[in-house]
Amino acid sequence: MSKVFKEIGQIREVEGFFLNHTEIFYLRLYTHGLNDHEIARFLNLTMKDIYNLRYGIRLKCKTKNFVQIIKSAFKAGILKNLDYVDSEIKEIAVKYTSDLYLGYVKKGNQRLLRSYLKEFMDGIQKHFTEVGFVVNGISEQEKTLISHMYSFENNESILELMGINQEKYRSLKRNIFKKLSVNNWFNAYKKLVLSHSRFVNKERTATLNHYLESCEEKISRLKYVSRVRTAEIELSIYDELLKLYANLEQQSLFHDSESISYLKLKPYD
Repeated sequence: MSKVFKEIGQIREVEGFFLNHTEIFYLRLYTHGLNDHEIARFLNLTMKDIYNLRYGIRLKCKTKNFVQIIKSAFKAGILKNLDYVDSEIKEIAVKYTSDLYLGYVKKGNQRLLRSYLKEFMDGIQKHFTEVGFVVNGISEQEKTLISHMYSFENNESILELMGINQEKYRSLKRNIFKKLSVNNWFNAYKKLVLSHSRFVNKERTATLNHYLESCEEKISRLKYVSRVRTAEIELSIYDELLKLYANLEQQSLFHDSESISYLKLKPYD
């Protein structure tokens, strides 16, 4: 039985407020990219139930800002960063799992370990550069709307600041979700920020080295493990690569200056 379903019936605390199991499920499904209609079907709820659920979460968290709510849920351990790594990243990790096993664990070449880890990060960066080509189709006004969704408490403030009406807002929202292939504002935020992130740069050297050294140390230990099947060693390598990426992703989304507010938005007409 998965950890998610084991937690049914539990109440979890998030920075001073408590979420019941239905609210926890909602946040998990929301972060996975499901829209409210899909979540309603999954949880066997009506749309009225979903609206009440969202209202309750916002009331408990004392904010309408779902990025802040998601951030708090990650911090409290309700959401696990490894559970939300994109499939494309997992495919890159699979490739380098094999390289690390054959090049380092089997042959014992220490220099190859750090080299492969850096190549793995370069592969991640290349992936998000390609994602950036899609994100480049987002207009400055659309980027600004995504930015403001996490800077203000209500849509009225955003509409007033941007000088747009409800009809224009709905049109922008529709275009953003379609262009980015997402169903909610959090995943629009995630895709936009990560597409502009530079996982290997001077500002992030200390953080990157910290996570690289931790990953390198844990993989190094696998070289001396005995009586363990190859598949288990490879699974451990794969897990460490995903942890390395997931830590850097969290850094980009919630802690870096490379957040939505850091994006250099240009004036729009």
